[in-house]
Amino acid sequence: MTDFNTRLTNITDLLIKVRRYSMLNEADTKSVIIAPILQELGWNVRSPFEVLREYAIEGGVVDYALKIIDDIKVIIEIKKMGENLYYYENQLKKNAIDKNTYLFVLSNGLTWQFYTWLKGGIDIFKFSVLDINSNEPQFIAKELVNILSKKNILSNKSYDYIRNIIADDPYNFALYEEITEIWHKIIDEPHPSLCNIIIELVKKSYGRSPQIKDVEKVLSAYVMEFNKIRGTLIIAGPPNEIKKITKDTTRVINCLKYLRQHKGKEWINKMDIQCRTSKNFNVKQLNTILDELKEKGIIEINERNIRIINHMD
Repeated sequence: MTDFNTRLTNITDLLIKVRRYSMLNEADTKSVIIAPILQELGWNVRSPFEVLREYAIEGGVVDYALKIIDDIKVIIEIKKMGENLYYYENQLKKNAIDKNTYLFVLSNGLTWQFYTWLKGGIDIFKFSVLDINSNEPQFIAKELVNILSKKNILSNKSYDYIRNIIADDPYNFALYEEITEIWHKIIDEPHPSLCNIIIELVKKSYGRSPQIKDVEKVLSAYVMEFNKIRGTLIIAGPPNEIKKITKDTTRVINCLKYLRQHKGKEWINKMDIQCRTSKNFNVKQLNTILDELKEKGIIEINERNIRIINHMD
């Protein structure tokens, strides 16, 4: 058995064990899950010349820094098992200072989120999400070896693998996400800037400025109606059958349609969907939605990819 296959088998076995663990605090998550996996990935967790614990950087202190000779190649932040990682993404981004460090990891033992620099080093971008409870252990083991093994990082195969994952322009992808998020904030709150624009336009057309509280009241009512509309869509299916699609499934469908157009491919990598929807629901919820869409005959799924087969353009 080759070294690669041995590591793959050992990591797979570790991941299967992790599924059986109950809630662990942060220290136990590090010692029981993270450190053994790093060891199997070729990192000498006992050597301060390779794996630096509680490593001080300009932005604060990180749980692990993985080092090749004199360069920090990977920064890892660990949270207790089951912790919602979304709330710690900003903390990770603050620690992303050194442009020579191209890989950043956020994990709670069960979920592993991977980030790298956007083009031009303007921000870090989440390019992969692996969930031990939702993905097959062997698949996660392969991804961990490809992305995080010492051998691949030393040879730059990890860097090439990551760039292959985000072969499309990640800046435009992230920019689209940011615009969408800000638009929803402007609409849903409603935002004072939007209220001021409406006040000025009403004044020009009506000759009198409405009170801001009246504008907020109207916009809030509009948002409620709009959310009802976008929360339930009717999709045409087989003859004499109507498909009711919920707000979450609509979000996944729209995500698939956008990625299909953005990438110019029929088949979309499942990790792309996970990254794009991680703010809305976790991997387990996503898989439930995908199974529902598959049962309805809207999508087709293979081991790693998804495509729309009942087009709704």
